[in-house]
Amino acid sequence: MIRLLGSEVRRLLHRRTLLWLTFVMLGLVVTIVVINVAQSDTTTLNPSDAMRTTDLWLTQAAARRLGVDAVNRVATISVLCYIMVVVLGATAIGAEYRAGTVTTVLTWEPRRVRLLVARLLAAAFVSMMLFVVVHVVFVGGWALGAQASGVTTGTGGDFWRDLIVALLRGTLLAGMLAVLSGSFATLGRNTGAALGIWFGYLVAVEAILSPQVKATTPWILTLNAAAFYGWEPTSLNGHTVSGGAGTVRIVLYVLVVGAAALVTFTRRDVT
Repeated sequence: MIRLLGSEVRRLLHRRTLLWLTFVMLGLVVTIVVINVAQSDTTTLNPSDAMRTTDLWLTQAAARRLGVDAVNRVATISVLCYIMVVVLGATAIGAEYRAGTVTTVLTWEPRRVRLLVARLLAAAFVSMMLFVVVHVVFVGGWALGAQASGVTTGTGGDFWRDLIVALLRGTLLAGMLAVLSGSFATLGRNTGAALGIWFGYLVAVEAILSPQVKATTPWILTLNAAAFYGWEPTSLNGHTVSGGAGTVRIVLYVLVVGAAALVTFTRRDVT
């Protein structure tokens, strides 16, 4: 299993899709940092004019304690990363169907459950790597920019600990989203189907159904993901989800969709 997983990880690391997604995200975060450094002004009385290290991440409780707004720019970068992760997870599985190489791989590794599990884990691992690299560059660049031309007050040991823990949760979430996306691609047998499932869910369920049938709100993916990421009660449409409840539901979704993909892959003709 380790050798198979290593082979799948190497395959993904050599895909041009990963290279382009990494370039796009790194270019974006560097641009954001440069623009904020250029616009930072510590001479005015308006706190929003200065680039602050605490803008990276603050819990609501920490923001109230410091008397500042919880801007949470890291969360914005994370959302952009998750979009890339969804694409990466879908193409990690779907591209093999489009290229018609699934049958060829099965002649080398005929155990379908083992193969799909390795591919989903590889997609999760590479997606988490992308997430970590992008956020290390962003956090490091922002901290240096604030040190050079901004404000660094309020960034003691508690701040950095909270930020690191939030990023660890965010990294785990990236891996789970990649597994969901790869499972959708397995069910639909191509990348486009996986992205179509994501788009249809976000529009039909989260944008249309949830506001009309509010009893479904505690179960929607984005609300539970936000609660898990921030580990604070998150509210929408009159419903509040805790970090623990969000975690349980996301794990449940990954297990159910992943199991459906495994059953489908083992029983369906792959040609």
